[in-house]
Amino acid sequence: MSDDTLLEASGILLTWSPDPQGDAVYSLTGGGDLYAMYDGTWDTKQLEAADGSWRLDSSGWAKPRVTIRRTDAEAEAGTLWWRGYGAELVVSSGVRYRWRYGFLHRDFEIVDAAGTPLLKFGIQAWPQANTPSASAAVMEILAAATTEHDLAFLALIGWYTLLPPVLGTATSVPIF
Repeated sequence: MSDDTLLEASGILLTWSPDPQGDAVYSLTGGGDLYAMYDGTWDTKQLEAADGSWRLDSSGWAKPRVTIRRTDAEAEAGTLWWRGYGAELVVSSGVRYRWRYGFLHRDFEIVDAAGTPLLKFGIQAWPQANTPSASAAVMEILAAATTEHDLAFLALIGWYTLLPPVLGTATSVPIF
């Protein structure tokens, strides 16, 4: 795995693709570097990047959510909720972030509680019939994000919502 953080990948096309290690293992790569790994082979999913390693516990059907914890701690780092209008992340400090989608869901911004855009993801490829296990996007760090304490975590969860198993192949919006 690259020592580069996801924040250093701003402006680089990154792609989630299946990893040869297993059916539910994905690698986030770009420019020849590996930025993150997702392992969905067990009941507890795991997401790993230079910024840390995280457990992802999914629950709920009517109100789906993903509880996120560091792999070396029991305390919640945050909870990702799927709402009718998009995803919402509530971090352990109580700060809320929302996913705001553009026309036809070809891009989305992660905004703070005041609606200020922090990160923008320009989606370049969705899972499709001929490539069901791949998605690609370019992340841009916006000016208002420079002082954001949770920015690296926010970027990682933004990329998580672009994982092919999370996106689903039959819909254009994430399914948690």
